[in-house]
Amino acid sequence: MALYIVDSTLDIVDSSDGVMTLREAIIEANKSSGTDWIRFDSSLSNQTIELDSDLPEITDSLNIRGRSGLSIDANGYKVFNFNADNSSLSVSKLSIQNADEAIGVYGQDNNVRISQVDVDDSEEAVSVNGSGHSVTVARSNIDGTTSGADGAIDINADDTTLNLRHSEIDGENVSQSEAIEVDGDFVTVNIHGSTIKNSGVGGREGAIDSDNGHDLTLNIHGSEILNNGDTGITIDAERADVNIFNTRFEGQDIGLEVDANNVDLDIYYSQFIENGDGIQVDGNNGPAQDLNAFVHRTEFSDNTGDGIDNNGEASDFTVSNSEFSGNGDRDLEGPDGYNIIGGLGGDVLGGSEGDDTFTGSWGRDTFEFRSTKGGDIFGDDFITDFSGDRLRIQVDNLDANDVVIAERDMDLLTIFVDEDGDLGTDDRLFQGNIQFASEFVVENLDEDDFTSDSDVDVFV
Repeated sequence: MALYIVDSTLDIVDSSDGVMTLREAIIEANKSSGTDWIRFDSSLSNQTIELDSDLPEITDSLNIRGRSGLSIDANGYKVFNFNADNSSLSVSKLSIQNADEAIGVYGQDNNVRISQVDVDDSEEAVSVNGSGHSVTVARSNIDGTTSGADGAIDINADDTTLNLRHSEIDGENVSQSEAIEVDGDFVTVNIHGSTIKNSGVGGREGAIDSDNGHDLTLNIHGSEILNNGDTGITIDAERADVNIFNTRFEGQDIGLEVDANNVDLDIYYSQFIENGDGIQVDGNNGPAQDLNAFVHRTEFSDNTGDGIDNNGEASDFTVSNSEFSGNGDRDLEGPDGYNIIGGLGGDVLGGSEGDDTFTGSWGRDTFEFRSTKGGDIFGDDFITDFSGDRLRIQVDNLDANDVVIAERDMDLLTIFVDEDGDLGTDDRLFQGNIQFASEFVVENLDEDDFTSDSDVDVFV
């Protein structure tokens, strides 16, 4: 273990000149076993080190700490290339510009921490390769990665964790690469208190793209995904577990796109605003299969397309206590599958007034509206243009004008009101003529509870 003080901005190796350059410090640190430290003399504050070639590989544990205003102009070369096993690298308080690769991680089972580092106009800010790494980027800024990069942060490693904390990635509307590209298997990405914006211009996926691989875990908390290319986040990895909490998606063609099978998606207290579609479920080779989605207390407003466009098959998509307003097409559009809109102790679509439209060809499957624990199912909104064969509405209470179903052929409609609930003698449930091929069932209602201006037979 040794400490090396860099006191020159030159990029040379000359043991006889009485000064130490950054290049010389890395060479000497590689000769020393254990964790070494590289610090910079106070005379280098607000100075720039210009590279003439790639810096040497870092082959052992190293802690590099810069100074206020100290920058490295890489001139298109690689800066910190960490190639070791079971080792650690820490880089802090530095600014890096014009790098081919600002920080590269190779080998296996390394622990890397990047803190208070600004990377500007570089091909890749962080490139992670090999396997088994833990990489943390904290209180850092990555701006304007160049068009040829796979991502500002590019993860080609398996069994690896990326933590992005209180940081910003800004493509500055010139970056044609994704902000974070994930190509490995069994990768975990944790994003907390960060902003990813203006990346993926020119038709590329924007903030996060899990382009290949499988078994992705993505956790996003208290962050912003803004104005990124075609999509804010694209989930292409098979078997993904995606958890989003208190995060804003705004200004993308698609806020969140799911193109893979076997995805668990949980979204809480988030906003999808002024995108094309808020959430879109597609699939790479036909409709996505086996999606299990739960969306709770989330806002879908002023999207020019659909709030949620679910084209998956064999999928459970539950929306609870959420708000839809001002979307240009449908609030929720669905395919074949089993879909639920549920309210747990509050309005399902509370605060959204007027037409909330839900449509899709659900075929022989069931589309279900469910409200429990005292929740109001629509809060004076109504449903139009339902095109499924089977509809089930389960509620505690239905208020006047809560549910209106336009003229529609339907195989089976079930209205289930909880034991202590009341539909209300003056409530209107149907509008228009509805023909039922098989049966219409009302459960737990008194005869005086139901009125309708529809041509429909009611059995109580």
